[in-house]
Amino acid sequence: MDNIRVGVQDLLCDYSSSLQREIESLADPVDHKVSLDAIQNIFSWKLPADYIFRSIDTRTKLQDFAVNFMKLLVPEEIDMGRSLIWKKKPTIDLVEKVDKFYYMSFLPALQRLLQNKQVRDCVDNPKQSNNVMKSVLDGNYFKTHPFFSRFVVSLAIILYYDEVEFAAALGSKTQKLGIFYWSLANIYPELRSTFQAINLLAIGQYKHIRKYGIDKILDRFVSDINKLMTEGVSVLVDGHFKVYKGSLLFVTADTPAAALVGGFKRSVSASKPCRRCMASQLDYKLYFNEGNFVLRTMNSHADHVEAATDATMTKQARAFWSKTYGVNSRSSLMDIDGFNILSCLVQDGMHILSEEVIKVCIRNFLGYCVEENLFTLVEFNERIDLFNYQHMSRDKPSHILPDHLENNLRQSAAQMLCLCYVLPFLVNNLLLTEEGEEHEGAYERLDNHVQLLQIVNCCFAFEVSEDRTYLLSHQIEIFIRTFVGLYPDAIVPKFHLLIHFPRQMRDFRPARQQFCMRFEAAHSYYKTIARAIRNFKNLPWSLANRQEALRCFELWQMPGSPSPRYLYSGHQIKCGKQILISQTEVADALFRVIRNVDRETVRAMSSPQIIVHGTTYQHDSVILVSCEEDQMPVFAKVKEILVYREENYLVYQTFETLDYSFRLNAYNVKPCSTLETSVINIKDLLYPFPLSIFNIKSEKYIVLFYHERSENMLMHYNKDC
Repeated sequence: MDNIRVGVQDLLCDYSSSLQREIESLADPVDHKVSLDAIQNIFSWKLPADYIFRSIDTRTKLQDFAVNFMKLLVPEEIDMGRSLIWKKKPTIDLVEKVDKFYYMSFLPALQRLLQNKQVRDCVDNPKQSNNVMKSVLDGNYFKTHPFFSRFVVSLAIILYYDEVEFAAALGSKTQKLGIFYWSLANIYPELRSTFQAINLLAIGQYKHIRKYGIDKILDRFVSDINKLMTEGVSVLVDGHFKVYKGSLLFVTADTPAAALVGGFKRSVSASKPCRRCMASQLDYKLYFNEGNFVLRTMNSHADHVEAATDATMTKQARAFWSKTYGVNSRSSLMDIDGFNILSCLVQDGMHILSEEVIKVCIRNFLGYCVEENLFTLVEFNERIDLFNYQHMSRDKPSHILPDHLENNLRQSAAQMLCLCYVLPFLVNNLLLTEEGEEHEGAYERLDNHVQLLQIVNCCFAFEVSEDRTYLLSHQIEIFIRTFVGLYPDAIVPKFHLLIHFPRQMRDFRPARQQFCMRFEAAHSYYKTIARAIRNFKNLPWSLANRQEALRCFELWQMPGSPSPRYLYSGHQIKCGKQILISQTEVADALFRVIRNVDRETVRAMSSPQIIVHGTTYQHDSVILVSCEEDQMPVFAKVKEILVYREENYLVYQTFETLDYSFRLNAYNVKPCSTLETSVINIKDLLYPFPLSIFNIKSEKYIVLFYHERSENMLMHYNKDC
């Protein structure tokens, strides 16, 4: 509604300004009077009511206006191939049909994006760190790449590919589309997860990719990337043209889609299921450290591709080498200078962990407990219903049915993460024998689950130190080895892919920044549009045009004026009462940062809630205020939120951290007896995420989600819960 109001207001202002200029031009130079006939002539002929829309009153004019003034990009048609189809009207006939894919010109789209000041500020002022890995630009690959390391400012592109099923609003008709997105890795991590940071590259029927190959689309993109590396894109900044150069940083996709893009075998049941090493179906079940496997190299991969695609060999010989090496074809991405198809086709933790490893672990754990008669699924589902999930309530797990334990738990990726963290609390005091003693087998399996939780914490962490990745390698090895001992026949190929995460994190830093989750969230927009338009005749073209029209509206406040709030429109702050800062308990702390003001009169607003980059802080939110390596972390509860000008402060009271419970993967806390309050600026928080506090037998426990910290199991093992 705000956008509509602002748009109408701007439209009326422009029209009234045009009327004023016309009237002033007809005014008598002496007495400044204008005749009534002259005014009527203006309203009737020069500037009638329909004047505003005269230049866009037809579809063709509107399209031309959008292209010329709003920088709208018309989807380009890529000729994938020709096919013969039967046409029924006006007569039955066999006709030739052109199979098309639609490509949104990459370089013009990138140039248009860089015209936005918010985007350009991210590019021109990179946030890089040597000690803590906060962004993909901190990675070893970016810093040592022969192209990226040559330029102080270089554009790093992320490519994403997926196959999405679209269903018609009525009936059973479906279409499977292949969709390519791209994103600019230079955009700060807290802004890159927004829909505005995800751009459509190409869209079309998946059956055409399957029939003609994916390289017809990738060839066009590769050509644009090579041009970006050599010529760059020119952007007008403050009256001067500035040239930006860049290249493709990495490609993210789920496992089958990534294999298709890279030319590898798509199935995890292939003889060589891993695109990073030469592990066989037997090897990944026996060895659980990356050092036990022969890693693929670009030289060896080139030899494998040549053997699998050599036209001088027989079909049987090519099939043999293809199976031996796990390679189907050569990827067009290898034509990008300096691009390493092996390192840069990253593993996706969302699909590997949330949608496979975690599901397999929980399914086997619950199956064991049910078989041992420790509890029933009815009891477990009751606990799911009654548990207080706090800020995770929107991802509350669904009920688990008996057949789910045989096949799939039927939970979304977000639900699986939620269930993974709360599982120790849900089964608390259920893992006991009839005599009331701890069931040894059940607790061994629960301990293995907590080992997985610590791996998930590190892989989903917002910031990770390089040293932590080496510890992660050992944790993954211990976890998989223990899992295989507990569930000998349950391991699946995606367990093996975990062992490559530490190396990937050193190359590209926090693994969560390579996940597909935010890209997949963008699918919901296209599915909504598909349901709304109710037209499947040429769905890819319709979706591409609708998305492009929306992107133009978001990028331009008005023709020639880029939106100042494209990536981020600011914090969402609920109004509250005005208070005197001098009367607050933290006045001294506030005045240390708020200087040169009259302490007796300066006021701030006490807000009940503030949303910063999608994260909500409110009264009683639990935050992390200290996390020293050799000390217990310090948590606090927010008591008040103060807003002064452009700054936002949290007034908090700390908890006393008593110990760490390994079985719950949580910290036992209690309120400090002094009840002293302190203050911190939201932008100075160590960890940008509110935490949950759970109650068990009058004890309070805080789970440190998505943080690299890993407590020593032997030192903090607690069996009292």
